[in-house]
This record gives sequence, C-alpha cells and structure tokens, in this order.
Amino acid sequence: MTKVVFHLGDKKTGSTAIQSALGSKGWTCTTVRLDYPVNERINHIAIAKSLQPRSANDALVANRMGVIVRDIQKSKPDVAVISAEDFEDVDPEVLKAAVQKYMPDYAEDARYIAYVRPHADRLVSSYAERLKTGGVLESMDDLLKRFDATGLLAYVPRFEKWRSTFSAAFALRPMVRDLLYRRDVVADFLRFALGTEDFVVTDGPDSNESLSLENLAIVRRLHVALTHGGEKKSAPFQPAVGRALARRMNATAFAKGTKVRIHRELAEKVAKICAEDAAQLDAAFFTGTPMTDALKAAPGLAVDVAQSIRIEDHFSEREQYLINLMVDQTVALLELDPEQTAWLLREEHRAKMIAPDEIDLPKQRKRAKGAHKGLGGPGGKAGRPKAGGGPKAGGGKVGGVKGVGPKRRLRPAKAPE
Repeated sequence: MTKVVFHLGDKKTGSTAIQSALGSKGWTCTTVRLDYPVNERINHIAIAKSLQPRSANDALVANRMGVIVRDIQKSKPDVAVISAEDFEDVDPEVLKAAVQKYMPDYAEDARYIAYVRPHADRLVSSYAERLKTGGVLESMDDLLKRFDATGLLAYVPRFEKWRSTFSAAFALRPMVRDLLYRRDVVADFLRFALGTEDFVVTDGPDSNESLSLENLAIVRRLHVALTHGGEKKSAPFQPAVGRALARRMNATAFAKGTKVRIHRELAEKVAKICAEDAAQLDAAFFTGTPMTDALKAAPGLAVDVAQSIRIEDHFSEREQYLINLMVDQTVALLELDPEQTAWLLREEHRAKMIAPDEIDLPKQRKRAKGAHKGLGGPGGKAGRPKAGGGPKAGGGKVGGVKGVGPKRRLRPAKAPE
C-alpha cells in the first residue's frame, strides 16, 4: 500500500528546492519508488489554499484530492508526496478531516513533516521574498510589527496543534543547515519520505535562491511602478512577474551582491520578542537548543544600520535612468494583458522543473503560443487555457485577445521616493 507524505512547509524553508528535486526526479533510489503527482503546477498550493478559511471550498478539495488519488492508484508507488508551503496557513484539523474524507485508503498511514526557520532568519527571508513578489514595499521593521501583531513568529501554539492532531505521524525539523541530514534540506526530506538513507541526490534545476539587495531594489522599483507609487494594491499577477525576473537575475554573472541582512537594533528586538517561544520550541521538539542559539546569535551577525532598498542608494544616475526606462516600458507591456503574462511565466518555469519524461514540451510550447495569440490562457478546466484570451485592458482587439489595443493610455509610473 502506498504511504502518503504531506510536506507542509513552512514558507522560506527550502520548499522550492524540495519541489524542484521531486518534480525533476533529481535523486535516485533503488529500494523505494516515490511518486510526486503534480499536474498544472510544481506544487499542491491549490489544495492548501482551498482548505484555508478565507477560501474553503469542499468541491475544490474533493476535485483536487481526487485527481491525486487517481494518479496514485494508477502509478502504485511506495510513497507519494503532496507538497505546499501554504499548508502553514491551514488548520491541521481541517486537513485531517479532508484526508479522511477524500483519501480514506491512505489516511491511517499518512505522515506529515514541516520545517521551521529560526525567528530572525524567518523575518529576513520573508522580507526579501515579499519584496520580490510585490507583497510588501515597506521596511523590515514594519514587517516585524505586522508579524508580531498576527503572531506569525509565535511558533509553539501552531506546531503543538499539528502534533496534537497527528501525534507521532507529525515531524518538525529545524531549518538549520548543520542539523539537516547531509546539511541539505532536499536530502533531509528524502530521508523522511523514503524511510531510508539509500538514495543519492543528483543535480537538479535552480531553486528559489535569494536575491541580492541591489537586485531587490530593482524588483521593488518594478512593483512600485505596477502599483503606481502605492496608489493601488498589488495585482495578483505580480508574484509571477517578480519571481520570473528574480530567476533571470540569479542566472546571470552579476547576481551576487550585498546579502540582505537584519540590522542590530531590530535583531535585538526580535530576540526579546521571541525568546520565550524559542525556548519552548526547543524544549518541545528538538534535541539541544537550535532556535534559542540562533536567536541569541542574530544581533552579533547583524549590520549596524538598516539597509536601503532604494535604487538611488545603489546605482549611479545613469544606471537609475536605464532602470527607470526599462521598468516603465515593462509596466506598459504587462498591463496590456497581465493574467496572460503571468500564466506564460508560470508555464515556462514549470517546464524547467518537471522531469523531461513527465512533460510534453512540444505541447507546452504550442499551448504557450496559443495563449499568446488569444487561443488559450488561465481560467480553463484544471487551470488549462480556454478560448477567448485575457481580461479587458482597454479598447480594441489584437491577435485574438479581446480588450488589448491602442486606446488605453498608460501613464508613466513615478520613481519611488
């Protein structure tokens, strides 16, 4: 009987690296056969989101889990993995009920694993990720206030609930390199999922590598322009655009730059706020005190003053001119049909992360070409393209995409202050 493993995140704990390795079959194991049943995306975020309170939908859960069950029944692997960092925002009781209802044959033997990043590291990595995807444009200090208000850095209550719900079937691992199996999160996860150390991790596709401070300043400039200087909320397509730009940046020889770091005063504040939570987490889940040690070390590893994310503080006047020129041109193109653009970018990324024998690349290219001509795009069955093109973005009709035309006038975005 197949055993199902749920990889629950957390966010910013190497989920993309794990999913990339699973999707591309970036490992070999002669004793255990593992299947990663994904279709339209490289992860199972759609399932996780349909279980979250603000978008709970039994019909979607039944459909999405039903697809996975049919894939498992067809392939009959020893282990099947369901992975999404957005399970972090799911009530474990809700997930348990869904597994029992829609995957009853696999519920009893299912296992669950999450990784947790030390408190200060989580703040820094979340800040960089949100800058990249357009989710936050303010300072790291402001993000800490938001996290403190929502309790995001209070780990113990959340993980205690996961353990009380799934008992010994739940495992929590510290996202501390020296404590990971082979000092690698992919190897650490595979050991848990496969239940053996008899495997080899091979080279896989690029994962979600962090951007340098300088490159984040450029990406932030793009997001500020897309929100017209903060006059409107971030659009749903911005994460896909930010991630695509980040991938291209990290693929170049100029990707390396200044590392994003917390400043000392803020690190001391995090240490004070999270000290009790770190101590309780260590006592409840880990051998030793990895969370407490990391928290105490944070101020000593911090920079003296807060880092700037303004392009004015990183680039010459000529470089700023070129950045602003390309950003404004990019915004004008993106706003013609943002949803189609986001879909194409996601398809491009997925094609690079799925094993060649698992994806029909000529078909994907044909789909992308059809989407460009208005023959496909987001919104069809199971996320597949449907006829009719994208949403209205102005007058006219070009290339079969309704609403795209020259009548709309895009005002230049102002440079961020």
